[in-house]
Amino acid sequence: MEEDRNLIRFILQAYLISWSITLPLALSSNGILDIGLPQSLTILASFGPTISAVILWAQEKGIQNIPSYLWGCLKPRVKPVWLFVALLGPSVVGALSVFLGAFIRGSPPDFRWAAGLSAFPVVFLFVFFLGGPLGEEYGWRGYALPRLLDKFGWIKGNLILGAVWGLWHLPLFWIIDTPQSEIPLIGFTLQIMGTTFIYSWIMQGTGGSIFTAMLFHTAGNAFAGFIPFLPLGQTGGNIYSFSVFIALVWLMAVAVSVGKLK
Repeated sequence: MEEDRNLIRFILQAYLISWSITLPLALSSNGILDIGLPQSLTILASFGPTISAVILWAQEKGIQNIPSYLWGCLKPRVKPVWLFVALLGPSVVGALSVFLGAFIRGSPPDFRWAAGLSAFPVVFLFVFFLGGPLGEEYGWRGYALPRLLDKFGWIKGNLILGAVWGLWHLPLFWIIDTPQSEIPLIGFTLQIMGTTFIYSWIMQGTGGSIFTAMLFHTAGNAFAGFIPFLPLGQTGGNIYSFSVFIALVWLMAVAVSVGKLK
């Protein structure tokens, strides 16, 4: 019962911390509130899940043990194959989505985005520390995932986490100039829920390496700024490539789930 209460508390805390920032930003962005908040506060909001997890771990394990526990959860030493999956997987799927999307659309694929990849290392570092992974993964994959899988099993546990994770982004869709403001809500939610299964597969394959999950999260977000598999104005992406991307994500989600259910 205490595990269940703490899981619910984790989710509520994560939402409260993040939405206390993103909801006012959304209202301000749409002229409902005249408070002039800087959009850079979304960076702070992204740390809601990790802060929520740390609060609960401090109570469960003792605040003095938190630094060593957080380091232990990272588990950066994993088999190289998992690092390749985490770092290169999103780019391969993204590029394939662009190619197939162009084929469906009946136009030649545009690979001009490749010329800008020289800036990728800087973008990668920024995204890792301030663009979501560090602020989210201790919470979603470190705290919530093992508890949801233990209680609900592989399918239901991942679907619940995917729904919770996807809904957590909701206010960002009404903040002007965020990536979510350009992406269809349904498509984004489908992509998030499918990707959740892949994260869980990586977590289990690496023995619970949050660091590898962070790398996967970082690569996905960073490559999205270059490879036009999302319908973002800055990359010239379109709904065809995005639809293919969602389909490929779910094909992989089904593939890893079949393996888990054998």
